[in-house]
This record gives sequence, structure tokens and C-alpha cells, in this order.
Amino acid sequence: MQISIVDRDKKLLGFLQRIVGDSRLSPHHLALATALCQRWIVNEFHYSYNVSRNMLMKASRIRSQVTYHKVMKDLERYGYLRYNPSYHPKAGSVIILLFDFETVTS
Repeated sequence: MQISIVDRDKKLLGFLQRIVGDSRLSPHHLALATALCQRWIVNEFHYSYNVSRNMLMKASRIRSQVTYHKVMKDLERYGYLRYNPSYHPKAGSVIILLFDFETVTS
């Protein structure tokens, strides 16, 4: 099912507004969430898509793998995404951004 341009834009704007307004999030969270949105766009707005840790770390300017994994787990725990890590260097992890929401829970 193809998402309409208007729906796509509303989902993305709502997602970004939620992130910017969440006081639990640090600049690392904002940077990684922005990189994930950018990859969603590059992957033609598919429901789920694959990403590599190295690419996301570079795009979000996160230098530490420990920080990357902590931030990714936080974003999942806070209800922004579903994250299925891959331990295969070429396969990449699977990401699903969660656009449909009521409220962010702690």
C-alpha cells in the first residue's frame, strides 16, 4: 500500500514534533532520530527498512557504539520505533518508525 504524500508529510511532521517536544531526549537522540527519518525517506517511505550502524553513527555524529546502542534502545523504549538488530555486517538492522501514536509513555 502506497502512502499519500499528504499522509507521509503529516506522519513525518508529527514524529519530529513529538521528538523535539520530548524532554527525555538528548541531542544524541535527536540526531539519531533525524538520521533514521532521512533513511526512511531514502528507502522510499517503506514501512520497515534496513540500516547499518556505521551509516547511522556517521549521519548522527555519534562516535561511540555504546552511546549508539543506548540511544537506539531509548528510542524504542519511548515508543518512537521498533528495532530488530542484526549481527550480520551486510544485512543491517531492521527499523520501523512508529508514526501512529496516542501519547509517549515512559
